[in-house]
Amino acid sequence: MEPKRKQIRVLNNEYFQAKQKEARLQAKRQKRQQQRSLLHLICMATMGLLFTYGVIRVAQAYLQIKALKQETVVAKRELKRTQAKNDRLKREVERLKDTDYVQKIIRSQYFYSKDGETIYILPDDAKD
Repeated sequence: MEPKRKQIRVLNNEYFQAKQKEARLQAKRQKRQQQRSLLHLICMATMGLLFTYGVIRVAQAYLQIKALKQETVVAKRELKRTQAKNDRLKREVERLKDTDYVQKIIRSQYFYSKDGETIYILPDDAKD
């Protein structure tokens, strides 16, 4: 008995060759289509990653701006307090240039008296 392979003959005619050529072309087209699909997938994934990166950067910038604005508000408040204190101290310096004012402070805070004066300390009414 002869093996079955030897019994099958391949017809090498024009129709068969055309079908084989068409099958090869179809395989090439399919391979090219798969490559394009893979390339499109890679491009879409890359664009998605870039978009996500952009959104993250914008969010970070927004948070930084928000923090800086808050710091600015705090710094402005501190500046106002410092300026008010500075103005108060400047007025105090101007008053300290007046000898009558200095004498008044020395007499009230340190209990100094002029010659012949007697200092009496009275109890506060609020304590009673």
